[in-house]
Amino acid sequence: MIRVLIIDDDEVDRIKVRWSLICHIPGVELIECADGRSGLASFKAEPFDCVVLDYRLPDCDGLDLLSELVALPAGGDPAGPAVPVVMLTGAGNEAVAVEAMKRGAVDYLTKRSLSSPAIVRAVRVAVDRAARERLLGADTARLVQLALYDSLTGLGNRNLFGHQLDQLVARHRRNGVAFGLMLMDLDRFKEINDTLGHRAGDVALGEIGRRLRVLARGADSFFRLGGDEFAGLMVTEVSSGDAAILADRIIAAVQAPLDLGVTLRSVSVSLGLALCPDHGGTGDALLGRADAAMYFAKRRGGGYAFADAADGNAAGLIVGCAARLG
Repeated sequence: MIRVLIIDDDEVDRIKVRWSLICHIPGVELIECADGRSGLASFKAEPFDCVVLDYRLPDCDGLDLLSELVALPAGGDPAGPAVPVVMLTGAGNEAVAVEAMKRGAVDYLTKRSLSSPAIVRAVRVAVDRAARERLLGADTARLVQLALYDSLTGLGNRNLFGHQLDQLVARHRRNGVAFGLMLMDLDRFKEINDTLGHRAGDVALGEIGRRLRVLARGADSFFRLGGDEFAGLMVTEVSSGDAAILADRIIAAVQAPLDLGVTLRSVSVSLGLALCPDHGGTGDALLGRADAAMYFAKRRGGGYAFADAADGNAAGLIVGCAARLG
């Protein structure tokens, strides 16, 4: 079913549009308004597939109303395409037609040559075009999801991590805003895959991803880089003390027993932390130093370590290691 809103103060023209659509579009549903104010109220109150709008209205300028209509979200979805608007005018003014198209009208018809085929064709084309745009938007959203997010954990993937890291580095260069980088590697995860199978390993990774999402503060984000490797970008309250508190919380959350259906298992995690600008001013520098710190923590049996500001080694600034699994 197609729902069309007709906004026109001329009753004769409304009748012409009404019968053209009723006779040629099966199941069409029409709402008619004789002024712009009531037309806008109807548009806001109900979903429509198309609007047929008169250029001259008794209470407002049709072009101004057109701008309002195309700016409002279709069906309440801000990301969706605008409801298509077909503009009608009693004068065949080319300048009006150009301005209407500039403001978002999908078609423009003059009343002096208004015919049923022209009305029906304009509405059908407008509705079909909007439907294609909605499908394209949904397909684009799915492609973005596949390109930037990990399907197993719901976290951002390596592509999104790299993009956001670049953005944070650029922001630091512009405004001097500090941020933190965290690299994580699960310990004892291989035992789950080896003894219970990869399906159980996938369940474990999905649960760990969920726990990380719960821990994210404000604009902080977590990512799965691949396998059992994760990363975090700390944007809010970035200091060594705050980063250490977050690291402790992550360790505790990851180490909590995992329900794998047939058994409970636990894994531990090794974390390396690097702060910008303390430990580097580029993405590569921060990654290298966080990686070195993570492996230092791993050699000590898990927990977390901070990078050394001087050369990227963690040995000088080991802050703490959480209690390790026995």
